[in-house]
Amino acid sequence: MKLKLNPFSKPKAEKNSPSIKVITIDCERISLANSEEIRAQCDTQLNDQSTVILDLKKLHFIDSSGLGLLVSLRKMMLPPQNLILEGITDPVIRELFSLTRMDQIFILSKDREESVQRFYNLS
Repeated sequence: MKLKLNPFSKPKAEKNSPSIKVITIDCERISLANSEEIRAQCDTQLNDQSTVILDLKKLHFIDSSGLGLLVSLRKMMLPPQNLILEGITDPVIRELFSLTRMDQIFILSKDREESVQRFYNLS
């Protein structure tokens, strides 16, 4: 599993313009087997952020410990804790987020364009 970090600055002329931090998780499964490793890698990246895009394009499976991981990552962030989950296109996973009502605490987007648009709507 590889974790990539890409700062994506909001294109505004203001000096104190907020930025989006993008974290790419290159794994197809988030489960008990790798959730602690992902948490450890994301820990330092989330502490000073209030909005983060978590790129999950390769995700095809998530279990309850993976959902718990996402909740704990959100809790590490500064308020208002906007964690945008990008690239979840698998219908089973989207249904899981709906059934568990996780779609009410996370912002789900299909691609980067939609993620950035949602970020602008949050600001």
